[in-house]
Amino acid sequence: MCKRDTEDPLVRLFLDKYSLHLLERPREDVEVGDVYPHYDGTTWPSGSLGALLSQPLPFPEVRRGEKVADMSGTLSSAVSTKLGLGLLDRFLSVLGAAGVVATLESSFEAKGARSMRLRFARPTRDWVDPIRLEVALRAHRVDADRSALDEDRRDFLVTAVLRGDALSIRAEDRGRRRSSSPSTHSRSRGPARA
Repeated sequence: MCKRDTEDPLVRLFLDKYSLHLLERPREDVEVGDVYPHYDGTTWPSGSLGALLSQPLPFPEVRRGEKVADMSGTLSSAVSTKLGLGLLDRFLSVLGAAGVVATLESSFEAKGARSMRLRFARPTRDWVDPIRLEVALRAHRVDADRSALDEDRRDFLVTAVLRGDALSIRAEDRGRRRSSSPSTHSRSRGPARA
């Protein structure tokens, strides 16, 4: 569901229209300006951009709460319940709702669900103008004494975060008949642009 070459309508909106990439390590308090180091084939927990720089950065204004109406109600493509629940397990555990997946799995089995679709409710976007950020960064350098930088490491800077009030899950059986649609109403913090 999260591959860049996917035809999934929800993920295509993330990637094509908003240039948002799903985080391998989502967390509830992800913010614009966080830095995610990537090395040894893994994206590691984030840190602060300011902590890497040799001098303070005049960070451009972060615009908060922009409504993302075209994404609200857009269903993902169907994925197997096993794959979908595996993705949800990591996501929900970050929000402190790890036990929900076991409950969903039991419910899906009882109803004969073979696939599921996801939908975000009332998503909003926090973002910074990437051009202004690039201009601000031009005069700054990473402080080598503060970083474990090496030639194999890449750092991804978050310039946008998608947030939603609820995540709906629609289960379907082999005949694509819809089962019940449980949803979690935790404040979800979704994909971040890196």
